[in-house]
Amino acid sequence: MNVPIIRNRCKQQNEDGKKQRFKKQRGQRKLSKHLNLTADDGELDMRQAIHLDFLYDNLMFAAEKGFPWNHVCLVVKFAENVLTNSLGKELVAVLKYIQSESTEIGCELGERNFKVYIDFLFSTFLQHIKLFQFVFTRERERMSPNVQLEIIPPKSSEPLKEAKEVKIWDYQQNYEGLQRKETEKQNERLLKKQYIAETADKRLEESMKKIESKKEEKFTKETITDILKEVIGTYTANTLDNMKWNIEDTKEDLEIKLQKTSLPRPQALGIVMFLFD
Repeated sequence: MNVPIIRNRCKQQNEDGKKQRFKKQRGQRKLSKHLNLTADDGELDMRQAIHLDFLYDNLMFAAEKGFPWNHVCLVVKFAENVLTNSLGKELVAVLKYIQSESTEIGCELGERNFKVYIDFLFSTFLQHIKLFQFVFTRERERMSPNVQLEIIPPKSSEPLKEAKEVKIWDYQQNYEGLQRKETEKQNERLLKKQYIAETADKRLEESMKKIESKKEEKFTKETITDILKEVIGTYTANTLDNMKWNIEDTKEDLEIKLQKTSLPRPQALGIVMFLFD
């Protein structure tokens, strides 16, 4: 099995299919224009699409079979009349109508062409007449999309005299970002100090409870030593926490200030000196 050849054939068939669909759509648009029909989207109006398909297929059949163009026009007109006068009627009534109208068109087309066309009409329209009846006699809700969209028009542009250079705008955006970061750190610091104070109070409270529990005991050297260890331990823990947080705060402040000074400041804004606390 030659796989590349098969792939090329499939690709060619797909391309041919696309060309045929495009050709049919273009032909249907021209036909709808001449017949004063609306060439709507078939997915939105199935009845209109089937109507146009039916007439176009009859036209193309007659043209491809070599009918003269005046006979092709007769075929389209006959197909339109058959479709219109068949709606809501039984099959027997439809056959009688076709028989009554066949005399005139039969004489125009000639015996051979008339037989060929009638065979086509029977194998397409009459074979699926119930489907045509269903589509054209039962109202169907139009499937048009109904979506609410909020449209926000763009803001009007600022006057050119108030415009900024890109470098200046970028610098100010970066600088303001660092300012916001610094403010956030300060707010976090306040919450941190509150947490440290609450933790210190809890430690002190626990230490006092331990000391109170030893009141009834006889104060010995060991008891006094334990009390001192408890007090010193609580004080040391609180002091270490404060030192740790202060070091971290100082480090964060320095990092933000260094980031500010490292921003490439445009010459148009002049020179600013940053003072470190």
